[in-house]
Amino acid sequence: MSKSLLLLLCLLGVGGTVGQTPSPSPTSAYVPVTDYDAKRNATQDLKAAEAEARRTGKRVLMQVGGSGPWCDWCHFMDAFFQAHPDLVELRDRYFVTVKISVSVENQNREVLSHYPQIYGYPHFFVLDGQGNLIHSQQTSLLELGHNSYNADRVKEFLLKWGDERNQGTRAAVHHRRP
Repeated sequence: MSKSLLLLLCLLGVGGTVGQTPSPSPTSAYVPVTDYDAKRNATQDLKAAEAEARRTGKRVLMQVGGSGPWCDWCHFMDAFFQAHPDLVELRDRYFVTVKISVSVENQNREVLSHYPQIYGYPHFFVLDGQGNLIHSQQTSLLELGHNSYNADRVKEFLLKWGDERNQGTRAAVHHRRP
């Protein structure tokens, strides 16, 4: 190959991809909500997550909590997933995750009024792509103690509620209120 052709191919971006980051999928404009942000529109975020779940055949994992100092266990959950990339991979295989903020500035009462009462944070709601509630989970049941979560319990949760083939005769789906 001539030097000028090789130079042209490099300038056009044709050829190897060593050191290049792959482009995001052109079929999805979905941007995951990975932080608790009181300024976000939770209704729009949830609808976008549901649409992505329908597109990908996944479920929605709605994680409700906050970023403030009042929610230590929300911070512990974030640190736990950072320390367990295998569980992040498992979570992302089965779920479109969306964080919904609860704070003094915005309690997101309208969105959360469609789901069972929350008794502690963070809290998980598992939804199908239509927004129907499949499961409500107190994350305290996943705790190890000592400011962390139990990896085996979290893995069991993700497998049980993420892959409907593992469900057998699961509880009835609760349809979202209009």
